[in-house]
Amino acid sequence: MLCKSLLLIIFSLFAAGSAAGGSDFDNVLAVGELWDIPSIDTSNDDGHVALNDKALVTETLVGTNPDLSLKPVLVVLNVGDQGTLDPATILTYPHRHSALIALRGGLEREIAQMDEASAELFLSEYGIAEPSLRRLIRLSYDLLGVQSFFTVGPDEVRAWTMARGGTAVDAAGTIHTDLARGFIRAEVIGYDDLVDAGSLAEAKNRGLLRLEGRDYVVKDGDVLEIRFNV
Repeated sequence: MLCKSLLLIIFSLFAAGSAAGGSDFDNVLAVGELWDIPSIDTSNDDGHVALNDKALVTETLVGTNPDLSLKPVLVVLNVGDQGTLDPATILTYPHRHSALIALRGGLEREIAQMDEASAELFLSEYGIAEPSLRRLIRLSYDLLGVQSFFTVGPDEVRAWTMARGGTAVDAAGTIHTDLARGFIRAEVIGYDDLVDAGSLAEAKNRGLLRLEGRDYVVKDGDVLEIRFNV
């Protein structure tokens, strides 16, 4: 599974300390969602969370599982209802292949239960550009070096995941090895072009579909129909 190739660390930055009059960033909790990783208290006197202590990171994270040092890292900061959404003002993280994201978990849980119109109004009111789930997925894909392409049938639309830079024949093999073995060509249209046309039939009428060979480099969001013969 793709998620097993990504280390996810979640920091809850809003609950501890407030009742006792301390900093909102006291007693920061780091949780490895996909592995059994110990909690880390990394708060400092000025309330800035500093994970630039290489020895601490190595001992606590990498020491738990040496393979973790090879994995990309996505750090998620749950900052509460009023916290800043700029993670760089909160956290310094030294990993060579990492990304940071700040989100307001409680608010977004409420937003997820709303209808689309109410959700958009709520997001706007709190200055949230888009739901964090979308950003999490996008950052995860970027860190893992993967992308999605689509196939469209009479009864379903399906998204497939493949490595960025992969070719049409690689995409065919993602669907089924027989398609790669008997690959002839791929009929391709971009996602936005298909949505704008409204249907594959209309896209064909507009001349938006094109035929590509086995060496075509698939783009994120491409819609493919594989022609093959085995």
